[in-house]
Amino acid sequence: MTWRCASVYSAIFGLFVSRWFWFFDGFLRIPTKAIKDLRDWGVMSMTYLYIAARLFILVELFRTLFYLPPDAFTSTWTSSIPHFS
Repeated sequence: MTWRCASVYSAIFGLFVSRWFWFFDGFLRIPTKAIKDLRDWGVMSMTYLYIAARLFILVELFRTLFYLPPDAFTSTWTSSIPHFS
């Protein structure tokens, strides 16, 4: 479940950031320091979450390769070629 959530977030991260800027710059149109700080904090937190999601996917990728069942290492392609096995 965490793998799926991290994959979906990594896929739509750009849409989140673009909508975030649209909301604070285009929709609110309040050029105060508090709004700009909130916008920058939101983008920074979404970026950290994106980096964490990508690192989780990378770690899980190698972790699942490490814990493969023994049947995954059985060579089966040689049984279909005569005089080779």
